[in-house]
Amino acid sequence: MDFSNLFDDEAEVAVPITNGGTVTLKYRPSKFTTRLRLNFDEKKRNHETFALAFCEMVFAWDLTDKGKPFPLTRENVYALPDKYLIAWLQAIMEDMNAPEASAATAESS
Repeated sequence: MDFSNLFDDEAEVAVPITNGGTVTLKYRPSKFTTRLRLNFDEKKRNHETFALAFCEMVFAWDLTDKGKPFPLTRENVYALPDKYLIAWLQAIMEDMNAPEASAATAESS
């Protein structure tokens, strides 16, 4: 097994947003590493750590701007309000910890 293959897993979560729509996020659960987890130390929780974690894990979304795809770039993620970053990261963590996600990971091993 090649080390880089450890990070090839993919998952998807649809997250409701306040205006009644949803944003679908495609992410790689294995990108949540010890290094990334350490960034969530209580002393370091801020917009930058949330944005960095989001950019590390999420590789696609269906967010648009006036009907056109809104690119998933670090700059665009940094421009998002914290409430969305926090809610979206929380949804990813909940999805990763869901019983069906654990079963799927165990089956693929």
